[in-house]
Amino acid sequence: MPSAIIDETSSGDQEVIAAPGAWRRIVVSQWMYVQDADIVVKFLSGSTEMTGPLKVGANGGIDSACAIECAENEAFKINLSSNAVVGGIVNYSIDHVV
Repeated sequence: MPSAIIDETSSGDQEVIAAPGAWRRIVVSQWMYVQDADIVVKFLSGSTEMTGPLKVGANGGIDSACAIECAENEAFKINLSSNAVVGGIVNYSIDHVV
């Protein structure tokens, strides 16, 4: 199973996994991250929010086996409400859309 690194420091939308192309979608099976500041984190499929605001406080994090299915040919992104160091990993697969 492929994985991608979360290594972000800037506020706004940041691409974690590039859009896979026509007739394909990203399916995230597991993800985790830690953050060094008190910020809000969201995960997105393209520009569509796939999670609500995740706020765990400074030096906190989340480890989740919650699946996130992106729409066809959309990137998997993380959104940071403010500048902060956020690091983690995402396990995913690329599925064909029927």
